[in-house]
Amino acid sequence: RPEPTVSWWIDGTPASQYIGVKTDTHVIVNRLELQHLKREDLNTTFKCRASNTNLVPPQEKVVRLEMNLVPLSVSLLNRPQQLLSAAAATLRCVSEGSRPPAHIVWYKDNRSFDKNMVTDHSNETWSVSTLVFSPSPVDNGATIKCVAANPSLPTKSIDDQLQLNVVYSPLVSLTLGSTLNPHDIKEGDDVYFECNVRANPREHRISWFHNDRPVSQNMTSGIIVSTRSLVLQKVTRREAGSYSCKAANARGETSSKVVNLRVQYAPVCGETSPQVVGAALDEALRVRCSVHADPADVTFLWQFNNSGESFNVSPARYGTVNGSISELRYTPASERDYGALTCRGTNTVGRQAQPCVFQIVPAARPSPPRNCTVSSGNSSNWIEDSSREDFGEPLVVRCVTGYDGGLPQLVVLEALDSNNGKIRFNVTANETDGVAIFLVPAGVLWSSGSALRLTVHSRNDKGASDRIMLHALAYQDPERRTDGGSSLMAGVSKAAFWSIIFTVIICGCAAIFTGYFLRRKRSNPPTKQQSSELQLNAGDGQYVVAYTLKPPKQAQPDILNPPPDGAPLSSKCVTEAAAKNGALLTEEWGSERASAALDDHRPVLSPPKAVLSKPPVTLGTMTLSRREHLIAEEIPGPESCV
Repeated sequence: RPEPTVSWWIDGTPASQYIGVKTDTHVIVNRLELQHLKREDLNTTFKCRASNTNLVPPQEKVVRLEMNLVPLSVSLLNRPQQLLSAAAATLRCVSEGSRPPAHIVWYKDNRSFDKNMVTDHSNETWSVSTLVFSPSPVDNGATIKCVAANPSLPTKSIDDQLQLNVVYSPLVSLTLGSTLNPHDIKEGDDVYFECNVRANPREHRISWFHNDRPVSQNMTSGIIVSTRSLVLQKVTRREAGSYSCKAANARGETSSKVVNLRVQYAPVCGETSPQVVGAALDEALRVRCSVHADPADVTFLWQFNNSGESFNVSPARYGTVNGSISELRYTPASERDYGALTCRGTNTVGRQAQPCVFQIVPAARPSPPRNCTVSSGNSSNWIEDSSREDFGEPLVVRCVTGYDGGLPQLVVLEALDSNNGKIRFNVTANETDGVAIFLVPAGVLWSSGSALRLTVHSRNDKGASDRIMLHALAYQDPERRTDGGSSLMAGVSKAAFWSIIFTVIICGCAAIFTGYFLRRKRSNPPTKQQSSELQLNAGDGQYVVAYTLKPPKQAQPDILNPPPDGAPLSSKCVTEAAAKNGALLTEEWGSERASAALDDHRPVLSPPKAVLSKPPVTLGTMTLSRREHLIAEEIPGPESCV
């Protein structure tokens, strides 16, 4: 008592908007109501004061207004224009105005990120959340959203978002046409591929490859290349294999996985046809026919054909190996069994169009090569140039091949060590238009360091021919060639050296004895005139010339009337000749007079129409030679008779 007075004070200022209510004599209630609270009302103090006398201080109670505030703003601090695929990217989101601090959540196309990728920091006024992630190509175009919400007011959230621009190399995939059955493609069908490309930035080139080789458009061959498709018209077995496509953009070039194209086809010969098979009579052969086919399950048919007959070979004489190989047992028993064997296969696709032909021929060992020449690389004679110091040029050996024995042949050049007969090296050449050419590096020859014998022989399936020795080559060791000099006897064995010495001594003694004998013979000239005969061939006739050479007169020189210089010696000849059917009718000469000939560059005698009734025929100047010695240097025309 007296009755108290109750009042409200807001931040120390009396408030007039309260409503007083008296409940009974001893209790008085005042109620303060505030409409439409604002952010500014946060932390406002409200004081309720009661007083009834100035004798005692008033009674007061104070309260502070606490509020839950929604976030005022949320924003992404950095907005990258583009992100690199597989490279770490950082995004930061800041929210302000929330009380208590806002809770920030990251979303990618409405799917939240893992909490391990997010870091949060906050105080009374703002909240910061950091997201670290590595975008992938599938993230290109995705929306990243940063959502801030007051935990006490979860329905009052705000967000900020960013659409990702992720750049990456092309993603390429290759598929066979959707309307095609990859297990039922045969020769003659049309095939197409589709190259699916995803790229940012967009691809600027698409390339096609078949077995790692580029494919370009060729309308004539039925190859059509469009933007993202490849069309193959009327495919053959050659188009089978692996296909891929590549796409390139500013970030790089990527290849697709390989797609295998299987093209089924009828059998074709797996080896060159026709083949020549050589066989002797009663020689057992196993002729193997190999074909390529898809499917590889092939049924074979063999036929024999020669100039006189043609028939199918009994299936009991051949069998199938691995589905695509057939082997025939064949033995030629007579000349009629030589001919052509044909092999033809059939699979589910069809029958082989061109059969495999095996020509059965009589065969033997080949003949050896002939007319071999050895020269250096500069086309000079290597044998003559072998003494030179420069052996950089290779040896070129050319041989004319002999009979091949009815089978393909190889020509083999071998170098044998003269000491032990071992093969130092060999070279094989194929026959080319009847000539085999070998190129032998000079360094290979020099590396042997010993005398070599070059031999050549031919070889076929029936064996090898005899070996023909070209030349015995003696090489100096490389160490001996660097001592500043050259030895004439390099590469010559000790026995050969002494043989040369003895040969020189014997030849010297023979020359001395012959000279002594001739000198004695000249000192005793013959007193009798020597007569001789000479056989001449001309055209289809033969002639015998009998002549007598007079010895020179042992007279003093005539000072007043000397003979003219170059005057021929006078000689008389009596010619007796007769020809009948190309044979001589004169007496036969002895063996010591049978080898005489005229020089090819001199005039020859023409066969006479009459034997002894015609006038003498004049012989021009000729040089006649015999085995033993010179017969005559000149036969003068006016003094000769034929």
